[in-house]
Amino acid sequence: MIQFTDIALRRGSKLLFEEAGFQVHARQRLGLIGANGCGKSSLFALIRGELEADQGSLALPANARIAHVEQASPSGPSPALEFVQDGDPELRAVQRAIAQAEDSGNAERLHDLYEQMEALDGFSAEARAGRLLAGLGFSPDDTVRPVDDFSGGWRMRLNLARALMRRSEILLLDEPTNHLDLPAILWLEQWLRSYPGILIVISHDRDFLDAVCDTIAHIEHHRIRLYTGNYSDFEQQRGARLAQQQALYRRQQREVKHIQAYVDR
Repeated sequence: MIQFTDIALRRGSKLLFEEAGFQVHARQRLGLIGANGCGKSSLFALIRGELEADQGSLALPANARIAHVEQASPSGPSPALEFVQDGDPELRAVQRAIAQAEDSGNAERLHDLYEQMEALDGFSAEARAGRLLAGLGFSPDDTVRPVDDFSGGWRMRLNLARALMRRSEILLLDEPTNHLDLPAILWLEQWLRSYPGILIVISHDRDFLDAVCDTIAHIEHHRIRLYTGNYSDFEQQRGARLAQQQALYRRQQREVKHIQAYVDR
């Protein structure tokens, strides 16, 4: 669970939001929306520990592993399949240890490492990375091509696959559909619906939010308000709330005019 308690966040002199208090639970899929510059990406940076709240507190699960998509375009000679598997640092650490133990002939150490590899589902890592690449539109031949061979949009797909490869309890996605075509978006929607951890996604794609999210967090007027349901549910609930506020305002204005008329008389 992520617990926000009376959090205020500023960037320089600009107030992004304040009095933010809510919880996000395991298997909850929260869509984070709001106008540009309202603080969505800053909230992600807060969760990742790159920013500190100006007020209040943020509590994360103990030893929570957080996955997010790097925004910088990747480069290098690594084949796509290897690049994606690099997204799982625990897997890579065990694989390096196995290579060292094999070189030294340490059979007892190898036995322990193979058990760790089994616990990490490491023997299927290459196949899992291949499925991620296939789902995001890469062909079998693409998996052996170096990262440098791909265009900018396809490199961002590699970043997304790498983030999905990382084992995590919290997954943060910032506009994940920007570089995807429709088949890849539909595949991603299905993958995210089965993600067992906490998902928080920033997106302007209403159809994507409808398909994936069960909660919407709206940043507006320096406040974060939660709505149950997907984006369409949010629109209905917010519309009803605004209509109620407008009706209350009109009633208040009628009362003010009535009182003023009485005073005038």
